Amino acid sequence: MVCIKNNKILFPILRVGISLVGIILIILPILDYLNSDVYKIMKKDNEIDNYVDEFRTSNESIVITVNNDSYIESQRIFDENRLEQLSSDNTDCSSEIELNELRIDYEAELDVSREQNSSNASSTQLVSLCTLSVNSETSNIETIVWDNCDNHTLQYGAGFYPESHLPGEDGNCVIFGHNMRRSGLVFNQLSSVRINDVIEIQMSDGTLYRYIVYESREIEEEDIYSYITASSSEEPIITLITCHYNENYKSRWIVIGRLI
Repeated sequence: MVCIKNNKILFPILRVGISLVGIILIILPILDYLNSDVYKIMKKDNEIDNYVDEFRTSNESIVITVNNDSYIESQRIFDENRLEQLSSDNTDCSSEIELNELRIDYEAELDVSREQNSSNASSTQLVSLCTLSVNSETSNIETIVWDNCDNHTLQYGAGFYPESHLPGEDGNCVIFGHNMRRSGLVFNQLSSVRINDVIEIQMSDGTLYRYIVYESREIEEEDIYSYITASSSEEPIITLITCHYNENYKSRWIVIGRLI
C-alpha cells in the first residue's frame, strides 16, 4: 500500500519534471538564436526595410536616435561578417599566403576604426533625406537615405554625402551605401545595375527625381575622391558608391546617372 501511494505521488512529479525539461530544451535554442549575430543581422535588415515603408507612408522626414553601444555592436557584427565574406570570395587567390595578407591588412584597419568609434560616447540622431530605388531586370534596390554618410549612419541604410548637391539640384549628388550580405538590401545589388536603368529618388514631400544610368563599373578605392568631387559641372547627376568584393577587397563599385 505504501508503494502504491508513493507511486501515485512520484509519477505526477516525474511527468511534470520531464515536461519542464522538454520545455527548457525547446526554449534554450530559441534564446540562443535570439542572442545570435544571425538574428541581430536579420533584425537590423528588417529595420532598414521598415524605415522605407515609414518614410513613404508618412510623407515627412523620420528621425531615429542610435546610441554608441548599439553602433559598436552593429559594427562588430558587420566587420566579422565582412571578414567571413572576404575569405569565401577569395577562394581563387593564387595562394593562401595572399589571402592571409589581405585579412591581416583588413583586420588592422578594423582595429583603427573600432578605436576611433569607441571614443565617441554620444548618441547619434539620424534624419532621413529620401528613399532610393532601382528596379530593373538585373537589380532590385530599395533603401532609405539618411542625411549623412559616416560609418555610424551607414549601418542603418544609405547615406548622403553632405558636401555634394541635394537630389534634383545642378551638380553631383553623392550617396554611399554598404554592400550588405542580404540580397537587395541597401547597395547589395549595385554591381548589377546596368546602363539605361533608372534610379528613382523620392523626397519627403513626395517629389520624385529620376536619373538614367550612363556608367556602372568597378573603380579603385583611391579613385573615389575624383568621383565625389565631380560637382563642378552644372549638369544634375547622381553617383552611388559601395564596396565591391573580389580578390582586391579595397575596390569600389560606382553607378552614375543623369537627371531626366
